[in-house]
Amino acid sequence: MVTALPIPSAPGCRALVVDDEPHLVELVKECLQEEGFEVDGAPTATQALDMIRRGNYDIMLLDIMLPDMDGIMAHDRIRAIDPELARRTIFISGWAKAPEIREYLTSIGRFLPKPFTIEELISLARSMSFN
Repeated sequence: MVTALPIPSAPGCRALVVDDEPHLVELVKECLQEEGFEVDGAPTATQALDMIRRGNYDIMLLDIMLPDMDGIMAHDRIRAIDPELARRTIFISGWAKAPEIREYLTSIGRFLPKPFTIEELISLARSMSFN
């Protein structure tokens, strides 16, 4: 039997959670804060872009369906501002059935479908913060 090595906690790593569901943002923030992340939340892509321009984030969780623009368009804009953060973006969505969205998420390889478990969230966030 192979025993997995513990993944270090993430003290000082900054995360940005972008989702228009306030209860989900709060839950994710709490979970990541317990792991040592400093976490901010934004309900829209526009607000997230402003926050990214003002601060440095190590990882971002980005919903695909946002009220002001979709997550793919937001990701393209983030790539222009902070390519490293774009590389460390985890897409989250309960709606990724459209073929073009599914294809994009598959090509990116960092997708957490809703609903997800706390363990899945923490594991992926930790792995992204140390890449």
